[in-house]
Amino acid sequence: MVSPRRTPAHRRAGYWRVNGLLAMFLIVGIGFAAGAGYYSYKQPRVEAQIQRELAAAPSTPEGRLDHWIEFGTVQVHHRLSTVARVSAEQPWLVTHAVQPQAGEELPAIYGLDVSDLPHDLLRREGMTAVLELPAPTLVGRATLEGDAAAYVPSYRRPEDVPAPGERLAYLVEFFLEKLIQGLEEDLEGARFEIRIARG
Repeated sequence: MVSPRRTPAHRRAGYWRVNGLLAMFLIVGIGFAAGAGYYSYKQPRVEAQIQRELAAAPSTPEGRLDHWIEFGTVQVHHRLSTVARVSAEQPWLVTHAVQPQAGEELPAIYGLDVSDLPHDLLRREGMTAVLELPAPTLVGRATLEGDAAAYVPSYRRPEDVPAPGERLAYLVEFFLEKLIQGLEEDLEGARFEIRIARG
């Protein structure tokens, strides 16, 4: 008869100790099996969905541009209303600043208020995706801070400002550069045009 003091504690308690390495292999194996099972279930359905979308996609260049505009408008709106703005507190795409004049304490900030941009920003004219925006206006009086402030041109008087509309078009093209480049590379004959209304 084995002495109780020499019997392992787990056997005296009435249970067997699980081999840690075996348990780890079992857990990993179950994880792989679950993933493989889900993939084999989902993959044919995803392929079928892709095929349906390809079949429904427009085949004419104009139709493909319409399709691009439908999805591109969301990206244009996001980049202008979120990425291009100074901050959430100053939702402006700033073209320039004018130093305080007599009786004023803060610089006048000009540009485009992007907090209420319409969502239907783009339209098609032939094979051109047209983005039309209003002319830069006074959006507020403030001292701009942060990294972007260093790139905002500042003028002593309003009459010293050269072509603010051109500056706005340049900034919009800068923020949309990859989107525009992608369109013109992917869809032969397509163009992207930025039009700024006269101020």
